[in-house]
Amino acid sequence: MKAESRQLGVSFCDGKIQLAEVERGRKIQLLALAEYKSALDFGQAGVHLTANHPQLGTMVQELGDALKRNKISTRNVSFALPSDPIFLNVLPVDNSLKGPRLTAHLQWEIQQHYPDATEKDFVVDATRLGEADTGVSTSLLVAVRRGMVGFLQKTAQQLKLNLRSVDVDHFAAEEAARINYPEIKGHSVLLASVRFSGVNVSVLHDGHLIDYRFFSTQALADILPRLVDFVKHFSPRQKVKPPQAILLAGLSVPPNLIKELGAKTGTQVLVLNAVRKLKVRGKVYQPFVQQSHQFAAAIGLAVRAAQ
Repeated sequence: MKAESRQLGVSFCDGKIQLAEVERGRKIQLLALAEYKSALDFGQAGVHLTANHPQLGTMVQELGDALKRNKISTRNVSFALPSDPIFLNVLPVDNSLKGPRLTAHLQWEIQQHYPDATEKDFVVDATRLGEADTGVSTSLLVAVRRGMVGFLQKTAQQLKLNLRSVDVDHFAAEEAARINYPEIKGHSVLLASVRFSGVNVSVLHDGHLIDYRFFSTQALADILPRLVDFVKHFSPRQKVKPPQAILLAGLSVPPNLIKELGAKTGTQVLVLNAVRKLKVRGKVYQPFVQQSHQFAAAIGLAVRAAQ
């Protein structure tokens, strides 16, 4: 197939750049999977990034080198940002708010947390969490600083790449869960993306996001009580059963934690296989394939763009 049928997903995790290239055919094929250390940690430096940031040249050089080493031919790229520098908040939103009125309300919410921010400082979006029985819905507010988006736009421009989308890594990983576990339709599952700074948690029902949480953690061992408490006290805003399975993505979690999590919640716990339904083609580095849960964001981005 031509290079235009290929898509590249790029994510940033704990000071590393992660790449996944896929090609759309009768079946989605994984062509490349790679990881490289970066001089730029988006989790720490993200809030300061702009299109004119001094480290723009470094990012262009690092990503360009990674593309050459892996012989990436596609010019279509999507980026996933870590949640650390992004504002995420679950809040009630009146269903009557639409268009400019909804945008104004979301901007007002942002200014409650960032009083000095203007409407030009953030790219804002909201996702409704499931269906509501009343005139008020619970929504997930996502606000990304325009400087970060500008930084990525300039990076893509200098590398002559076509920027398809910018997303949050956890929500990109959700796509990897949907495509690789089609059997989750009709069921509720919990997806936990583990990072050193904490764990992002989504509850998907029939493949749709109905709840979201972020739990700050100091160590991997802190994940266990957080997830156990969440599952045991799960009370969604609609009539949905507690999660019937837990999928883990991101950093590797010790096997004993996985075993204890399953025992204490009475729920099946799986490490997300982000290539379970993909055909792995060519000389993709097998240790990375076996650890595909660590690349779930990059793979999910590329797969979404290829559909």
